Amino acid sequence: MQLRTRSKQQVLSDLLGKLLRLPPNDPDRPALTRMIEDLRPDLREQGGRTRPATHRADAMAETDQSAPSVERRRSPRRRVLLGARIVFRGGLCSMTGHIVGSSPSGVTLRPHDISLCPARFLLKPRIEAPPRECEVVWRKGDLVGVRYV
Repeated sequence: MQLRTRSKQQVLSDLLGKLLRLPPNDPDRPALTRMIEDLRPDLREQGGRTRPATHRADAMAETDQSAPSVERRRSPRRRVLLGARIVFRGGLCSMTGHIVGSSPSGVTLRPHDISLCPARFLLKPRIEAPPRECEVVWRKGDLVGVRYV
């Protein structure tokens, strides 16, 4: 087994990448920020580049504490966890999934198999809500954003 050594600059870059991918309210953010702050003085002594990293870490810390996140949706979305059935091809095919976010204009879905999820379908929540005709707006990982037609 061969060990790969990494410079402090590479470690700092990796930590900043992780920090940028975390959601704003993640409990690991303060620990990552402290680790980044601890690495910066060492890099300054070695003459490493720390300006971009410093700027990004400071900007992330400021946005987390002072400014609220910008909401670009027309209507606010709330988190939910509801079972649902996705019906397509005129009712001949269906698959299960979960509604993980809901708004008056659409939902965020986690279908059982995202590769089989069609562009247009009928969404039947497992609660007493009526079925709604939907169309896919975006896909990201195992999630699908749909709007009501």
